[in-house]
Amino acid sequence: MSIIKTIDIQDINSFIWGNNCHVYQLVNEKQFCIMQETIAPGNEDSMHYHSISDQFLYLLSGSIEVKLIEGEISLKQYQGIMIPSKCLHRVVNHEENEAAVLLTISVPGKVDDRVVVTA
Repeated sequence: MSIIKTIDIQDINSFIWGNNCHVYQLVNEKQFCIMQETIAPGNEDSMHYHSISDQFLYLLSGSIEVKLIEGEISLKQYQGIMIPSKCLHRVVNHEENEAAVLLTISVPGKVDDRVVVTA
């Protein structure tokens, strides 16, 4: 019998990166991980890849740019992108006043496979 429970953002693991960018681990299971990220205006992630996990990024609000080796993809609210493992990428919020809220789904979950690449 499975246990179904409500997930409350106030009661889950979270951390901050960059300049006031919040990450909430909504689900962190072996099969998959779901995180909600609030990317503050003018912030960007480090260029990185995931050695094992595929990721799906889905924008809940705001706008972002996903920088890839092949170029850049702009996302606006309710748009998403699939990023396969080993694909270099970086998420950027160019907005001056609006935070972007992003849902990130990683398969598999519970792996520490993020590799930051410095130029």
